[in-house]
Amino acid sequence: METQSTQTRIIKRYSNRKLYDTQGSCYVTLHELAQIIKEGSDVEVVEKKSNTEITYKTLMQVLHEKEKKAGSEGDTSFLNKIIRSKEGTFTGYIKELEGTSTMGDSDSNYMASSSSSESPLVQ
Repeated sequence: METQSTQTRIIKRYSNRKLYDTQGSCYVTLHELAQIIKEGSDVEVVEKKSNTEITYKTLMQVLHEKEKKAGSEGDTSFLNKIIRSKEGTFTGYIKELEGTSTMGDSDSNYMASSSSSESPLVQ
């Protein structure tokens, strides 16, 4: 029986901002990169010239582009919570949620409602 490789796909970002999938031997768009991730692959994005790892920055760009294309205004109260969090970042906010054994009623209500809604952040 053949098992699927769970190897991380390396994506190289060139100075002209093009993304190159080394496994697929082709250039990919941010939309295609999102699709690769949705299909279950982990990715690591590295700047070709400096060999600097830029995965986080690139994935934030993917989320930004998806939000832009969604066309509708998102939940600004959620963004305010993120900005007001200790670090004021998505990562900091998620860390705060994960570090809390029981979420406050407003947070658990928001998380429950957003998991069933069609929010672009959740898709």
